[in-house]
Amino acid sequence: MNSPISSTGRVYQEINLSHTDPEIVPMEMSVDHMESISQLREAAYEARLFTALPRLNRMHMIAGSVHLMTSFIVSYILFFVVSEMQGRSPITLLLWTRSSSTELHTLIAQFPVMLLPAFFSMLASIHHMWVSTCGRPEYESAMRQKRQPARWMEYYFSAAVMNVEIALLLGITELSILVCVAVLTSTCMVFGNLGDLTADTEKNVDGRFFGFSSPLSEYCFWAGCPPFMLVWTYIFSVFIGNTIVQVVPGFVIVIVFGLFVLESLFALHQARHINFIQKENGFIWLSLFSKQALVWLTVGGILNLYS
Repeated sequence: MNSPISSTGRVYQEINLSHTDPEIVPMEMSVDHMESISQLREAAYEARLFTALPRLNRMHMIAGSVHLMTSFIVSYILFFVVSEMQGRSPITLLLWTRSSSTELHTLIAQFPVMLLPAFFSMLASIHHMWVSTCGRPEYESAMRQKRQPARWMEYYFSAAVMNVEIALLLGITELSILVCVAVLTSTCMVFGNLGDLTADTEKNVDGRFFGFSSPLSEYCFWAGCPPFMLVWTYIFSVFIGNTIVQVVPGFVIVIVFGLFVLESLFALHQARHINFIQKENGFIWLSLFSKQALVWLTVGGILNLYS
């Protein structure tokens, strides 16, 4: 079987591009020549992917291992270190809670918030490990189609859990509000996936820093912005209200502003006018950094309060 690199060479030999940039198709070119240009681009992408897949696989293995270790370490800290500091089972780990006469509200207010970092770290670990082992054929097939549904499936849940954790740290314990935060965050991820599915994979994406390969992909991007803005507008409104009536711990301030910036970077990266391999590479690093930042800021801040 010939490699994608040799296929690229054959396509270059079959068409005459002496007067043409392969990324620009002149109006006078025939349909056959336009098809050849498309084949050239696909062969070039296959060649890039052929050399990039081993590196992406290693990155997924590293990210999965880091998230898995983080999940176990946080669980240990929650059930042993914090409980020893308190002298009892760690059931109330929120920074502050609002009084309520309802049993459900009180139950949510007593939820061990440090379970959430362990949970979304485990979700991320399962995703990274799956795409680098038993799910590798499906992952590579999706990369060839310039799609990545497994990544967005993980984001549906992990991003929602991360924003719910931020809401809990701010003392938001109304179940209906927490559900809205989770659903709106997941809706934003749905539009991100639709943006990939509706992208024009035949169109060149190099040249500009921001842009979209199809009008429908651009529509999906902008349709995902209102849910994102609603979630963060509410989080910031509660945050500002808390700063007026009480002293907010420093690590909570860092978490709120830091995670807002990191989640905004996800959106900007989705809109970048780069090839899909670079986009996947960026998402792996952004996901790793944002999750690890939230985990250790939360754990470090709570341990500092108890110490």
